[in-house]
Amino acid sequence: SSFLFKSIYQLSDFLPPYVLYATLTAFRPHCHIHIMKKTAEENYLEFKQKYPDLIQRLPQYHIAAYLGISPEFLSKIIAKTTRKK
Repeated sequence: SSFLFKSIYQLSDFLPPYVLYATLTAFRPHCHIHIMKKTAEENYLEFKQKYPDLIQRLPQYHIAAYLGISPEFLSKIIAKTTRKK
């Protein structure tokens, strides 16, 4: 399943955002425990590091849903991490 995700991720420039989101959510159960062990900010920063182009391509509400937080909370995390730079 990891190979499939990596293959789809490599094609992400050619796929519409809803396909990318569907792929992410399909693989979410595999990392659900991992996500719960970290703060929302840590999960966002990890997601941003792993998938920088998806941050630009996916709507924030999809990313928030994947991370298990509200879009409003994600906006606060983005603002906070942007100010840190």
